[in-house]
Amino acid sequence: MKKLFLFAGLCLVVFIVFAHEYILLAAKYRLQKDDMMELHLFVSDGFNIQLERPFQKNITRAFELITKDKITDLQQTESALPVCNRKVDFDGGGLIHLERDYARIALPAPKFIEYLKEDHIDGIADKVNFKKGEQKERYTRYLKCLVQSGNSFDDTV
Repeated sequence: MKKLFLFAGLCLVVFIVFAHEYILLAAKYRLQKDDMMELHLFVSDGFNIQLERPFQKNITRAFELITKDKITDLQQTESALPVCNRKVDFDGGGLIHLERDYARIALPAPKFIEYLKEDHIDGIADKVNFKKGEQKERYTRYLKCLVQSGNSFDDTV
């Protein structure tokens, strides 16, 4: 069990270091039934949190709490801040999954190469012969956060 928490903590650190500008953080990761589970969505540059984002319904594909017993839809009202604030109604592990809709960017080739290198995608930036003009990218974000309710832990989440 300690190894699982260590692994989850390490994954969180790796996720934050290489995050593509958004992170999902819980106010508390260890909760009890009937506690309030508060989740925040931040824009960040590595470990430097720049601002908090409200819930954006129109660009949210899925916002769910996955436990051993069920999947709960966490969709909020537009502009809710924090993005989630609800009573804990489960025991064990809970995985919060936030899936955002596609984002698109378009940059001139030199700026696009800088962007790839900044996001540590050097292999592509060095090997691809980019055409002159605008380069486009379409991507989506899949944010995850683990929380624990009660003293029992299950690893089926």
